[in-house]
Amino acid sequence: MQVRANISACRIQVLPQTETTLLGAAILAGLGCGVYADLSAAGGAFKNEDGVIVEPDTVIHTIYRKKFARWQNLLERLSLKAGSEKQFS
Repeated sequence: MQVRANISACRIQVLPQTETTLLGAAILAGLGCGVYADLSAAGGAFKNEDGVIVEPDTVIHTIYRKKFARWQNLLERLSLKAGSEKQFS
C-alpha cells in the first residue's frame, strides 16, 4: 500500500477486513434492499476506525512523477518515429 500512496500522493486507509470486496457487495446489497437511505448511510454503518492510514512520501512521489514524465516523453517520441516510418513504407 505504501507504493500506491507514494504514486498517487494520497493517504490510503487499509481496512482490517481481508474480504473488502465482499464487504462492498454487502453495503450495496443493503442499499439496494432499502436497508439504508443512501450510499453515505450505508458506508457509515460499516465505517471502521481500526484501519491503518498509509501516508504518501512526497520525496518518493516526486521521483515517480519525474519517471512518469520521462516515460510519457519516450512514448511520444516512439509514436512519432513509428508514424514517420509508416509514411515511407
